Amino acid sequence: MCRVLLISPQATLDPARAGWDNRFVKQRRQDFTSRFGYAPDMLASAEAATIICDPKVKEEAMHVSLFHAENTKIYRMPFLSGHIEKIFLSQNLFKDVILRINNGENATKGFVDLLRRRRKYLHYYAFRTQNLIKTGDNAFRLWQCRKEWFRALSMTKITLTRPDDWHLHLRDGVMLKAVLPETTRDFDRALIMPNLVPPVVSAKDAAHYKRRILDALPSGTFFEPKMTLYLTESTNADDLTSAYKEGLITALKLYPAGATTNSASGVTNFDAIRPVLEKMAEIGCPLCVHGEVTDPSVDIFDREAVFIERVLDPIRQKTPGLKVVMEHITTKEGVEYVKSVDAGLAATITTHHLFINRNHILAGGIRPHYYCLPVAKRESHRLALREAATGADPRFFLGTDSAPHFDHLKEAA
Repeated sequence: MCRVLLISPQATLDPARAGWDNRFVKQRRQDFTSRFGYAPDMLASAEAATIICDPKVKEEAMHVSLFHAENTKIYRMPFLSGHIEKIFLSQNLFKDVILRINNGENATKGFVDLLRRRRKYLHYYAFRTQNLIKTGDNAFRLWQCRKEWFRALSMTKITLTRPDDWHLHLRDGVMLKAVLPETTRDFDRALIMPNLVPPVVSAKDAAHYKRRILDALPSGTFFEPKMTLYLTESTNADDLTSAYKEGLITALKLYPAGATTNSASGVTNFDAIRPVLEKMAEIGCPLCVHGEVTDPSVDIFDREAVFIERVLDPIRQKTPGLKVVMEHITTKEGVEYVKSVDAGLAATITTHHLFINRNHILAGGIRPHYYCLPVAKRESHRLALREAATGADPRFFLGTDSAPHFDHLKEAA
């Protein structure tokens, strides 16, 4: 014997018995003489049945009226049409009610709690207001409902954890002091890019740069800069190991030489950095990658996909255990590459690559302020990024790539 819980059930969709319900017309094609039978009869073998419904929905009330066996208990929850399950979950009531039903206890208390807590659920007021307008109820009741609705809105509070920015350029000197407050206003931590002139290539450089950042913080501000080293073909493996183990740095940054701003000191011979990559895999230090080839024969819109094939995948295959973050990915290929592996690979996504595609740069005239590296791609790539950013995969996360530039350089023709 079993106990059954039904939420807004349909007794049947057989047009011969429920032709008055036009909400699920396509389902009328089913065979109602076998598998899809008459629900009230199907409950006859249950030890007990509990039904939750909204009596203000005409069809719902008519269906429930067909369930009248002695083993059936009906709880009516008005003005919650289509949202009964959501409010149960949002108010953490499902577990309590199901346990009570499963144990054969009286579940009335759980439903009384639900009736009380629905006043904290905004949809309740929205649906109730709509019902009052539809039925032409008196103005006082309508005003009272709207008043309760606004009171519920004023009680609603959303608390957001201050986020982290896992790709940030602060530059140095006067520019550092000018842009740092824009980050500290909204972010608790940020991964600081090392492509200064000259770049941050050693533990000593990182320590000095971190001190300059902390000295530039606005008074009373909490902010934790997470430092990186600029990976070159002469990077000292012992120096980076010491810096990483002491907590001075969080990652190393790989720039292919010439790929972006201040990347002239980057890597041209990837075999030359293999000993450093092997040491990083050994100690668990992540490698952050600007993932574009610089080969002039490769179209600028294909450089990320080609980098994955020619450079990144061979590096990962030859260096087992290396943790890699593909920074500011811009392509569907980048998203698919991250999803194709089980561990050790992640990616940051910028906000601007979620909003713009290459038409914003080129269609109707060139707009230099939309130009950035890596350059925005086709709309299909933007949609792939958006799906990754809004999905549940924790391997995709925010890196704004906020990077100040002087106007006369950005607008140069």
